[in-house]
Amino acid sequence: MRYAGFSILILLFVANAADVTFILKNYDNYAELKIFNASGVVFEGKVGSGDILKLNPGFYRFELSALNKTFVKEVNVSSDQVLEFNLGFTNSTEFLGITIHSIVFQGGYVEEVILISNNGDLNFDGNLAISLPEISNIQILSSSLDFLESFVSGDKLIFESLLIAEKSNGTIRIAYTLKDNTMKRELRNERVILIPLVEIEDFKNLEKEYREIGGQKVIVYQGNGSFWVKFKFSSFPFAYVAIFLASSAVFLVFFTNRGGWDEKDRRS
Repeated sequence: MRYAGFSILILLFVANAADVTFILKNYDNYAELKIFNASGVVFEGKVGSGDILKLNPGFYRFELSALNKTFVKEVNVSSDQVLEFNLGFTNSTEFLGITIHSIVFQGGYVEEVILISNNGDLNFDGNLAISLPEISNIQILSSSLDFLESFVSGDKLIFESLLIAEKSNGTIRIAYTLKDNTMKRELRNERVILIPLVEIEDFKNLEKEYREIGGQKVIVYQGNGSFWVKFKFSSFPFAYVAIFLASSAVFLVFFTNRGGWDEKDRRS
């Protein structure tokens, strides 16, 4: 165990020091721990579940390395406290909640934000498949979640080795073009929020309502599971620009959490 910045005696017997107890949930071994403050590294060594360190009050970054991952917590230490790291993982999608927010433009261009929540007590590390309509030219625009790669297989968009921490969530933003004027999606329990900037001729398994967003009344279609929509594409009315900007703002209010760890070596 190596202490950096000051001696063992100063670290362990500082006046007004707080006891920080480490709990390594779902893990029975030792893990490497680094603790940083504004001055740099103040502790580096192995810790096990139940170990206690004394720290001066202040803001610290804790980096715990195990299972080829680095779990990160940033904490303001002001009194005795327990710091828990959950090192348990599952590849089951049972506790994942998915909401798909779609904006449909003239010409069949679609932008989506996929909000994925892990409601379970284990970190998720596995593959996730999202059903797509008939499309072309798919792009991943941005993501607050880590995954090794994404690809289309049949009518599914696959995120390989997606990471989502327990009780956490994140978003993946994609774009694609519909092959025709319909959107048919074979979903299970995923929630759908569809904001069309085009006329809708017909739809199934969705509910229509009006919402005020950014001072504009916007038509929103919502549902759970599979649905079908037929659009009528025409010239793009200028008035929809304001609606688009307001609708886009909806995407910015969702929580984004990168997953609770850094994994510097996942990508070459």
